[in-house]
Amino acid sequence: MLEDKYAYFCLSIMYTIAWALVFWKSPWKAGMIKVGVAGGLMGMIAEVWYFRDYWRPPTLFGTGIVGIEDFIIGFSLFGVGGYIYSSFTNREIDYSKVSKPINLEFFYLFLVACLSMS
Repeated sequence: MLEDKYAYFCLSIMYTIAWALVFWKSPWKAGMIKVGVAGGLMGMIAEVWYFRDYWRPPTLFGTGIVGIEDFIIGFSLFGVGGYIYSSFTNREIDYSKVSKPINLEFFYLFLVACLSMS
């Protein structure tokens, strides 16, 4: 039987298998890695910012601290989420159809809401 500290690591590795499948099918491998690194860093920040007060899984380095598992989960989650559609449909983004943003006021409202929560 595995110790508890390996459970979160094993689950993160299982999600990396899904990432590897999408990576294998994706023609945009370099972009997927860049997005994954940004997602991994965001996963570590999310662990500190959002989950600190109610969820502290046992990690390889101890309980309640940011671990390598948080980076792996963020890396895999952003990579799969960002590229799964284009990997399996083989469609590219048509940048000639990109329109100007509408309702810019909602974007400013979103920024104010985000700043008010911190």
